[in-house]
Amino acid sequence: MAITYWQGLGAFVMTGRNLSTAHLDKLKSCGSQRPWIAVVIYNDDVNAVSNRQMLPGIKAWCSVRDISVFGWYNGTGQDPYEDARQIIALHTSLNLNGIILDLEAAYQYPGGDANKMPYMLSAIRGRLPSVEIGVSTNGMNASMIYNGRVLTPKQSFYDLRVRCLPQWYSAYYNKDGHTAPGYQMNWLKTNGSTNENFRDDNASQCYYRGLPLSYVHGTLEVSGVEGSSLSQEISDCVAAKVYGLTPGISIYTLENTPDSDFDLLARHRNEIYL
Repeated sequence: MAITYWQGLGAFVMTGRNLSTAHLDKLKSCGSQRPWIAVVIYNDDVNAVSNRQMLPGIKAWCSVRDISVFGWYNGTGQDPYEDARQIIALHTSLNLNGIILDLEAAYQYPGGDANKMPYMLSAIRGRLPSVEIGVSTNGMNASMIYNGRVLTPKQSFYDLRVRCLPQWYSAYYNKDGHTAPGYQMNWLKTNGSTNENFRDDNASQCYYRGLPLSYVHGTLEVSGVEGSSLSQEISDCVAAKVYGLTPGISIYTLENTPDSDFDLLARHRNEIYL
């Protein structure tokens, strides 16, 4: 059976001008069946414009290596329907393989407007019924609405076939254990069928979790970036399997990944990604 992109190994690319074919070769050497990269092209004042200009070349590099290319779109809390329109236009015009939305504080209670994430997701899915969509977030918790309860009809991540890519960066969760892989997966397993922002009454196949356990695929920060340790993050993901974590991860960021991290990732193929 063919695996999904989300079960494979992905990598975020912040600065396209620092990306080389060597980085792509090393990503490919990790042995994933469905490798992908996500290049930031929206709402980034430093890199988005130059990355869009470089995309034809990046796509050509990736094509010969059988690496898929996604767009990475930052959300800043603006009109979700206008964001959706622009994201759809970019995805279509650039002929990309998938969409990753980076949605953080502006889409979270109490400071942000949590209604905006489901509005945006529903609008994108309505126009792009088959595209792969993932949400990168620093808060896979009840600060965000995963069951789409503000929509008519309600549309959860499960209904919309949207994956969640929590940012499992050891530099952060060593300070706040609430964002560690095991803690978050245990919370979701325990509360995902009852919490008001997660429960989906129609999702009987996944124990009424609007965000199924199998829809969670963490992003790990590579060694040295912000003081993170990829080795620790991988170990913590392996430990989180007891709470229902399934294969499929991504790394942040590809152009800053040390060679030793690629070797480490390859040793965990078929364990934390396929």
